[in-house]
Amino acid sequence: MWQRLGPVAWLGVLASILPPLGSILLLTRLEVVSQWLRSHEIGGPMLYTGGFAILAGFALLPTYASAVLADGHSAGRSGWCVR
Repeated sequence: MWQRLGPVAWLGVLASILPPLGSILLLTRLEVVSQWLRSHEIGGPMLYTGGFAILAGFALLPTYASAVLADGHSAGRSGWCVR
């Protein structure tokens, strides 16, 4: 089956493995990323939106992980909200 699918099979494997790894990385560094985004008061929402579009678009980060960052109330770890 792998030979029949060719390079598409590897793309599927990467799209299955990378989002959980990205969410683990973000959730372990949530406080640092949250404070960094809050320190950029004017550009913070734009940086968040651009980062979300790129990371979720390339299947590097699942949408729930970035929603935790934007919400600020999940698990009580982050205090930054997209305004």
